[in-house]
Amino acid sequence: MKGDAIVKQVSSKNTKDAKISTLEVAGVFVAIGSKPNSNQWQELLSLDEGSYIITNEVMETKIPRIFAAGDVHHNSTRQAITAAGSGATAVISAERFLSF
Repeated sequence: MKGDAIVKQVSSKNTKDAKISTLEVAGVFVAIGSKPNSNQWQELLSLDEGSYIITNEVMETKIPRIFAAGDVHHNSTRQAITAAGSGATAVISAERFLSF
């Protein structure tokens, strides 16, 4: 990365051909990981093409009483704050299910 107080340029190296590319930027957002750890659930739950667990809006899977939240569920934005929010939704949903 190049710049003073603000990142203005990013260079990357292609791991296949070692070519260096440079991109002019106004900032940087770093993402970590892109594959959910959900393969152990593929026989039991529905997964999308990216291996994310499919849930409804209250984080319930196709099986009653099984909830998925955070970065492993379908349509997650893969950010800590939304993972925390979907986790809270799953807890509230499970609590409601158990209280009936």
